Amino acid sequence: MTVVCDTSPLLLLARADRLHLLRALYSTVVVPDEVLQEIRVQQDTPARDIQAYTEHPHVQRMEARDEMLREVEETMGAGERAAIAIARDLGADLVVLDDERGRKEARRHGLNVTGAIGVLIEAKERALVSSMRSELDRLVEAGLWIDEGRPAGRPCDRVVREYGE
Repeated sequence: MTVVCDTSPLLLLARADRLHLLRALYSTVVVPDEVLQEIRVQQDTPARDIQAYTEHPHVQRMEARDEMLREVEETMGAGERAAIAIARDLGADLVVLDDERGRKEARRHGLNVTGAIGVLIEAKERALVSSMRSELDRLVEAGLWIDEGRPAGRPCDRVVREYGE
């Protein structure tokens, strides 16, 4: 399975020490050059971990083609735009985005979308992690922002309940 990752999920997973889940879940992880440029600005340990991660053989770094970028909403960040453009260009199985606008744009282009929480859910379903509550707590500590005002209730609480924790 080929996935294309945006900046935010990569940073969250790196800060939560969960980058290894991407390798365990997906055969090919594509990281856009534009995402790496956004990450390099961070100059912290998670950014260095991501840069090292992109050296693994199952990770491909790729630059988005201009003609594909032109079809993606211009007001989004460079990393999101590139992730969507590359996912479309490759016919990727999944694009990993956390920003709601980016997710809507990806769906508008017919892409399958998940985010950092979705990666954890898939890891739990494949028995790669034992506790959804502790994994979600790690993401929140790593900086995951959740819109608690959503009418469907707190997303983390729903996920934890679904897994009987």
